[in-house]
Amino acid sequence: MEPPVIDQMSFLLWSKTSSLLAVGTSKGNLLVYNLQTSRKVPVLGKHTRRITCGCWSSQNLLALGGEDKMITISNQEGDTIRQTSVRLEPSDIQFSVMKTDERASPGESTVICRYLV
Repeated sequence: MEPPVIDQMSFLLWSKTSSLLAVGTSKGNLLVYNLQTSRKVPVLGKHTRRITCGCWSSQNLLALGGEDKMITISNQEGDTIRQTSVRLEPSDIQFSVMKTDERASPGESTVICRYLV
């Protein structure tokens, strides 16, 4: 009998503004833990391969990048709001405010991504 394959943690990050912890795994799964309520929200199949990087926004949106060359944006419940494929594997993601000729939009509205080359 083969031992069960363990889904190892590959990413860990606390929210900047609340008591939320995002845990990404080597199989692409996500767990969002709320320290205040002790609630765990498991999200199976957020990515198809290892989650490599991520960032919380000031509005508690979570951007994640993975070996599957995908970027996902999720709310604090783990629901996917947006996802997009990229050409290379992301190595770092940050939320940013996009400045335009008019007033900047409220909050962080853009995701900046660096890649492994």
